[in-house]
Amino acid sequence: MVNNKQFIEFQEKIGDLKHLKRTGWVVRGVPAAETVASHSWRMALMAMQKENELASMGVNVSKVVEMCLVHDVAEAVIGDIIPENFQASDKKISREEKIKSEKKAINDLSEKYNFPKLKSLFNEYEKGQTTEAKVVKDLDKTDMILQAYEYMQEYPELTRLDEFMAYNEKDVTLPVFASALKEIKSRQEKGETKEDKFIDFQILAGKLKHLERSGPKMYNIANCETVASHCFRTAIMALHLEEDLKEQGLNVQSIIRTAIVHDIGEAVIGDIVPEKWQKGAKISKEGKHKKEVEAIVGMSRKFAVPFIWKAFDTMERRATPEASMTKDLEIFESIQQAYEYIKIYPEKAILREYVPYHQPRIKSDLVQGLIDGIKIKQDRFLTSKNFPTFYKEGGR
Repeated sequence: MVNNKQFIEFQEKIGDLKHLKRTGWVVRGVPAAETVASHSWRMALMAMQKENELASMGVNVSKVVEMCLVHDVAEAVIGDIIPENFQASDKKISREEKIKSEKKAINDLSEKYNFPKLKSLFNEYEKGQTTEAKVVKDLDKTDMILQAYEYMQEYPELTRLDEFMAYNEKDVTLPVFASALKEIKSRQEKGETKEDKFIDFQILAGKLKHLERSGPKMYNIANCETVASHCFRTAIMALHLEEDLKEQGLNVQSIIRTAIVHDIGEAVIGDIVPEKWQKGAKISKEGKHKKEVEAIVGMSRKFAVPFIWKAFDTMERRATPEASMTKDLEIFESIQQAYEYIKIYPEKAILREYVPYHQPRIKSDLVQGLIDGIKIKQDRFLTSKNFPTFYKEGGR
């Protein structure tokens, strides 16, 4: 079992991935490049969309989703190190040194934070021998090439992005992804586009990689988290709490998958904050819900992804114990993030509102305990900086 202190501290480490820009894009001049968390999130979403095809091949798709989520976790410790031939500094890091550093980071994190599955999934991915590991490696390439295509469309002046198009369908090990790579390359090289539900859905969903969450953004938080990274850490939280959740008789994979897609409607409608914080023409809670429903139902039908509607609907209604737990965890993720922002911006009083505002909405004792743990750490930090531990309306 994971204790509250271990869990909160590990999630702080994971939080670094929400803000860590992928180096390959940064060195090629991409403004506001995607984060490591956002990249891992879309890989998991891709696996979910391809579930039927992968399952027919005998692939354990649940393991693939988990492996996608954790495959780059070591970068929270060592950073995102690009291949040696692209490194600009005089002090180059070889592939062997990188692998050694990653393994040490994963071993340390796994042992310190009582997360043995992190180590087993990462080791399986690195060895690349199982079908599941090969699927994840193909997903890594597929998301990277699709992201390169998206950036090339947005920033045609950045000529070095075409280096990513050197990958071909022959560079993936499984035919299930070869057609996607072929279509992406055709769109980029020939300007020819044909309907492809997989690519078109992932391009739409990919907007969440760069859509900043409106709550923190309202208060001018620099390097603000994205919607995709929020979904990513919510899913990681469920995976880290796997044994605790199983003890309650919960289906952990259902929680993880719902966490991944719970905000996907925001790719269409944007991230709308609660009405009391809106400026100008206001959208009520009911109005927002209606917009989300229309967006998700439309996406489900257009791209043949019914799982996104099922996940959203059950979570919104807390229709199952798993859906209710996902709701609690996504609320807690926002509280954890507010605490992490407070450590950077203790003067932003509004952030201290997250605990009293959100805690009454939590249904599970497990997550209530986690919030209590956050509050202890948060109050201790604020006291040490001579800031008040409470927020009073109108005091922002």
